[in-house]
Amino acid sequence: MTSTQIREQRSTEPEPGPEDDYDLHSNIGYLLRRAHQCGSAAFQHADDTGLSVIQFATLASLVRSGPDSQNSLGRSVGSDAATTKGIVQRLHKRGLVDIHADPTDRRMKTIEITDEGRAVYARGVRASRESSEVILAPFSPGERTILVEMLQRIVATEERHLGHRQ
Repeated sequence: MTSTQIREQRSTEPEPGPEDDYDLHSNIGYLLRRAHQCGSAAFQHADDTGLSVIQFATLASLVRSGPDSQNSLGRSVGSDAATTKGIVQRLHKRGLVDIHADPTDRRMKTIEITDEGRAVYARGVRASRESSEVILAPFSPGERTILVEMLQRIVATEERHLGHRQ
């Protein structure tokens, strides 16, 4: 190959750019998604209730707040309206929540945890604690506290930005 041909070939090759050294495994969004997958899997492994993490969170929110509107309940667990509706319907089908029409606005639904829902929630608490231990096992007690505080700060910042209540 002549020197002219080499120069022509080089001119058609793309210049290295900043994306060439991109490391997906250092991307915070990717890592948070993978950490979420690990946490969900650990919860499912420890759980004997058949609840998903978001279903458990929904029951936990109802235990904390008492009966709540479906919209407010969805906001409290970081879920959109359509997803919340499906979660509530699945929990209702299992007898874990009751759904009541609001007496002043029939379009609004009030969700209330049942006695069976409280019993399942109590078993879910055990699973949640066990799965947290599995996920946090690689960290020292101080690192665990820092990690949880940093993640809470991310969530709180997003909730403030979106105008959601905590």
